Amino acid sequence: MPSTDKMTAPHRWKSLYSGVKESRHTSTAQKEAQKAVPQFCRKLLSIVVGPEPNIAAFNDGKPVETSIGFTSTEGIPSLHGCGDTDASFVFLLDNAGMNLADIMAVFSKRDGLCALPGNGNCSFSTILNAGVDSTAYQILRYYVLRNIGSAIAYMGGADVFYIHGEHLGAEILPFIKDICRPFKFKGLQYLEKTDYENDPIQISTPDSTITVLYSQHTRSDLLKHCMVSC
Repeated sequence: MPSTDKMTAPHRWKSLYSGVKESRHTSTAQKEAQKAVPQFCRKLLSIVVGPEPNIAAFNDGKPVETSIGFTSTEGIPSLHGCGDTDASFVFLLDNAGMNLADIMAVFSKRDGLCALPGNGNCSFSTILNAGVDSTAYQILRYYVLRNIGSAIAYMGGADVFYIHGEHLGAEILPFIKDICRPFKFKGLQYLEKTDYENDPIQISTPDSTITVLYSQHTRSDLLKHCMVSC
């Protein structure tokens, strides 16, 4: 089974595995979640935008939903991982003569956004820079928006979008605004011009009903900051 260090599955699911390390969501984040969270920061979405994009929802400091399954292969398509897929494909590939190792390699190493036509020299930055004209960009945006929407519906709203993208610069900001735009009906408003020097970067306006922040720090650092400052 792949390493679970980056898994975002709630602890009650992950505990089904014996000897599994606790993830950042179920160790550092969960311990931090025990601290007092301001009333208007109780519904938090932690959004990782990077080679392995994923989303986790926290309600009153407790993890309640995640886009990742038992492994990071499931969920939002990554650079080389298929994301959510029909389980019957395993049997179809098996019938085609592929062994289990090859099937796993297809789903986790030879699939994903980089396997799409036109993505030969693929990186997350190139996908972001290609914008809406890129099929990979459109698929990424669709899955991110779908998971944000389902988390908001489950929690009955959102107070904070805390977006994390390690090693990504200003090229990520148009994508962030692109995924914020559909939530204007919820009162989310974002700045047209952003101060790139601060970290976290304030994306939303002061009167926005949802606070949107972006940082290149780790997810646990983001959660700490939110619980202190939002």
